[in-house]
Amino acid sequence: MENKEPGEDDFEDMTDGVLSDPAEYFFEYYDKNFWNVVAELTNLYHVQSNSKNLKANMNEILSFVGIEILMGTLKLPQAKMYWSRLLDLPLISDTLTRDRYFKLSNLLHFVNNLHDQDRSANFGKCAMKTYVPSKPNPLGLKNFILASSDGLVLDFIIYTGKGTVPDTELKEIGLDASVIKLLTVTVPNNGQHVIYSDRFFTGIKSIEFFLSNNIHQTGSVMKNRIFDVASKFKTDCDLNRGEWDEYVREDKKLCALKWKDNKAVILVSSFVGSEPQVTCKRWSKAQNRSIDVPQPTIVKSYNFNMGGIDLCDRFMAYYRSNTRTRKWTIRLFNHFIDLAIINCWIMYKRTCAKELVPKCNRLSLINFRLNVANVLIKVLMSEGRHNSPKK
Repeated sequence: MENKEPGEDDFEDMTDGVLSDPAEYFFEYYDKNFWNVVAELTNLYHVQSNSKNLKANMNEILSFVGIEILMGTLKLPQAKMYWSRLLDLPLISDTLTRDRYFKLSNLLHFVNNLHDQDRSANFGKCAMKTYVPSKPNPLGLKNFILASSDGLVLDFIIYTGKGTVPDTELKEIGLDASVIKLLTVTVPNNGQHVIYSDRFFTGIKSIEFFLSNNIHQTGSVMKNRIFDVASKFKTDCDLNRGEWDEYVREDKKLCALKWKDNKAVILVSSFVGSEPQVTCKRWSKAQNRSIDVPQPTIVKSYNFNMGGIDLCDRFMAYYRSNTRTRKWTIRLFNHFIDLAIINCWIMYKRTCAKELVPKCNRLSLINFRLNVANVLIKVLMSEGRHNSPKK
């Protein structure tokens, strides 16, 4: 199979090359109009609930979010400890009083309840929850993500049950291709981009569909999805470590390959095949040292480009804004604030690399978060502390 070269307009290099302040990256995701709307809806919710105006404005909401980001970075065991005189954190205590913070946390709103038919958010219930026993946190929202190999999230779809993907597409191309189709709406179909997917999202139907749309796909695949070809492969016992069995379709547009490492893995691709052969380092018990093991290019390409979502999850786990609340909308909001900061930091790192900024002068993730939090918090400090009483 003839290997193809990726396009020059790679998502790995997408950056305007201008090194901005961390907060400027953040406001590219959440502009000031968004925060004005949040402030208006929060005030409206308070009026609907208590017939009183909360008098929250954009600057106060921004400072509240900055405090949430700072809390997710410092990770004290209790939220009220940030106002402790013993710890003395004036960046927080001089901006919002403790009671004002908890009041905003309880009232923060993103929709008009009079127009929202689903009131479950007020009671901590979510109809979109799914249970996946294989996950570390099995109960929650399922989020399909398209990410670059360095962890930048390009698009996402929250699973909402039946209707997440159109029924016609579900019957025609299956769930795997339907989900990827929605995620790749913004990917140029110029034949220069490759989707790397795990076995859940890879199948003959999905590869055929994307080939017809001039987008390539490479991924690991389950045997039952390519049964006709998989039945022709050599058995695991017939393959030694570093050996593979490959089948290329007659039109040379599709390759299926079984490679034996510690275990056998099956991959399919419309982009790359086994050639040229490369090597990888593996530990040999018999020789008690690392040895070179033959490896097909399709495996090397897959290993190099996969893992962006796992990388993003790892970054998210370092510093997560997880204020305790029964409202799933607030938890989801905090999640996407953290996700936006991760994306901002990755774009910042790309710009630093493009501008040849020395690594010692680049901000780490924790310092990038602290910079964003500091700017957001001081928005309100510049106009004076909110004069709510402290109990």
